[in-house]
Amino acid sequence: MRDYKQECDKFEATNKILQQRENEKELVAIYKQIAELEEQLKAKTESLHSKSMELEIALQELENLQKNLTLDFNVKNDELQDATRELIGGLKGNSKRSRIGVKTLDDPHGKGGLAVEEPWHNKENRIASLKEGVEYIIKQWKTEKKRVMD
Repeated sequence: MRDYKQECDKFEATNKILQQRENEKELVAIYKQIAELEEQLKAKTESLHSKSMELEIALQELENLQKNLTLDFNVKNDELQDATRELIGGLKGNSKRSRIGVKTLDDPHGKGGLAVEEPWHNKENRIASLKEGVEYIIKQWKTEKKRVMD
């Protein structure tokens, strides 16, 4: 019986060793999986950082483009305003019966602003475009030139 007991104890000890080795194998597998996941996370982090840098560079380019476009817009708008003032100056002597003239509009945008003078298309009762005003002045000039020449 003693031999049986010793054999049982031996068996249990061997079984514990095997179980412990099995747990160790599981731990090794878990640590290996953790290392693989950390490696994947590192690669994704580097990729995202790279994409983030690319997007930051693209954003900077877009901001520069916006600044340039805003500057260009402001320059062109100033030029257009100057041309409109010149046109209004040239049209001021026209009568209300002429096709294109000048009209003073009280707060034209309804925002509590000041009255402004605008080139006015008298026949269509609307603001005249800069092109219409220039064409009208050129036509008037040609007519006047022809009259003086005759």
